[in-house]
Amino acid sequence: MNKVPCRNAFQLLVLLAAIAGAFPAQAAYEYTSVDYPGATLTQLFGSTDSGKFVGDAMLGSTQIAFVYDAKKRAFTPLPNVPGAPITNAIGINNAGVIVGSAGNGDNDQGIILDKGAFGFFVNPGWALTQARAISANGRLITGLSRDSTASNYVGFVYDVERNTFTNFLPSQYTIAQGINGRQDVVGNVTLDAGVAYPGAPADSYGFLRQRNGALLLFGVSGGSTVRARGINSSGLITGFFFDASGVQRGFIARLAAAPSFQSLTLPDKDLLDVPGAAGTLSETISDSGDVAGTWYDSGGNYHAFIATPLPGKK
Repeated sequence: MNKVPCRNAFQLLVLLAAIAGAFPAQAAYEYTSVDYPGATLTQLFGSTDSGKFVGDAMLGSTQIAFVYDAKKRAFTPLPNVPGAPITNAIGINNAGVIVGSAGNGDNDQGIILDKGAFGFFVNPGWALTQARAISANGRLITGLSRDSTASNYVGFVYDVERNTFTNFLPSQYTIAQGINGRQDVVGNVTLDAGVAYPGAPADSYGFLRQRNGALLLFGVSGGSTVRARGINSSGLITGFFFDASGVQRGFIARLAAAPSFQSLTLPDKDLLDVPGAAGTLSETISDSGDVAGTWYDSGGNYHAFIATPLPGKK
């Protein structure tokens, strides 16, 4: 049997590598862009396991909140809080209870929209309260509060039945958003140079707060300004960050039980980039692994997206 000379074999390998490099890496998700009819901006923030999402859209100078049914490809506008210039819908649970905020952007109060009726709550001592997500049983709500100068923030978990707040991670910018069935909460915190946290220099990090109050902070190797936004029952976290070239990219990650600060190296399969987008912001992840959020193009136009794992990629 004739053997291929080593030089020719090497040339063949180079040729095969070049051919492989001419094709993009296999995508792990199928992306669907979502735009509210006539809107100049569309965003999705929260989701249910049945394919319903909450978000907002800009129609001219008017912001509206809505529910989007992905199976029916239908939008349902939500009512505004009477007298409030802006009503935000950010979180939704499987029972269809929606949370968010209402106000003028300076002194907003948290809202709960259940079967068409609004409920309200305010974190004592803070100028603004914004709800971001709600637990499956409807008892716990996550969110953020800030002072009147918009320079001091705190994350919170609000117990609806007890009407009590648990505040944590005060900083110049803290958001608590996703919550799963285990009562794990994710979000982001900005650490100043003088803030001590084991192994974490000054920057903006994602965090995972466990039910017992234990905190894990994480960054992305080679990236910055990490935002964690959603977590599902299996512990998968989604969010977004700036990569080394300054591009905002979505991600999927799972944290180890320790240490308390982790720098993650994310493989390509765990990065989310809407095709043609200048930036991708992942906001929510369902138990089935569907991810939703917002993407923007090079012209600064914002659109929503839903990313569905391809078979074998969940």
